[in-house]
Amino acid sequence: MNGNSAHWISQGKRTGIDLQFLYQDKTKTFEILEQLGLPTPLRYSFPNLIRINPTIFDGKRYFCRLVPYNPLDERPYHLGLTSPEEFQEFVRPYNLDTFREVQLIEKGHIIYTGAIVASNEQYVMELVEGDGPRLFHGEAIPVHAQMGSSGVMCYSSVREPALSERKMMFRALKLVGGPRHPFPGYYEFEIDDTERLIFRNYQSPESAYGKLEV
Repeated sequence: MNGNSAHWISQGKRTGIDLQFLYQDKTKTFEILEQLGLPTPLRYSFPNLIRINPTIFDGKRYFCRLVPYNPLDERPYHLGLTSPEEFQEFVRPYNLDTFREVQLIEKGHIIYTGAIVASNEQYVMELVEGDGPRLFHGEAIPVHAQMGSSGVMCYSSVREPALSERKMMFRALKLVGGPRHPFPGYYEFEIDDTERLIFRNYQSPESAYGKLEV
């Protein structure tokens, strides 16, 4: 399963399947995360036609997203840009007049990616070693954990976590109010090679993601 949710929505539209419930305003994601008090990455947003200051890339790696005027159109993205030349190569096939915003989000060297779905009394959590597609595109078998009102964390026997991975999961959960009283919603987070933990996505409990069975 490749592409992002905007890609799935557009493909569904072509085949008569309504997937608009997957839509999320990517210009508001980080504002909401910060309102929740969660750590987020360094990021830049530019209008559609831009000249990037080359110093932005000094020693940094960025996730890049093109945000269209029509929210149901595809959002092209690149997982890791490290120079203005790579950026220009990425955007060259696209007409930037059709996009309202270009986002550069600091990526770093990601060693783990995870997701949390939490309700008022319980949650499920998954973690994989590596970058986002390893988890969200099903490229690796994740550590899967569940916790209910008992406060006992149960792991799937398919992929037993190492002690270091258990510590990462507890650390992420504590940031969203766990383990006893997690804030309801859906979260995505990453841990880099400096052990920095940051959140990159949030969906409210009313969203399609937030309503996933826990």
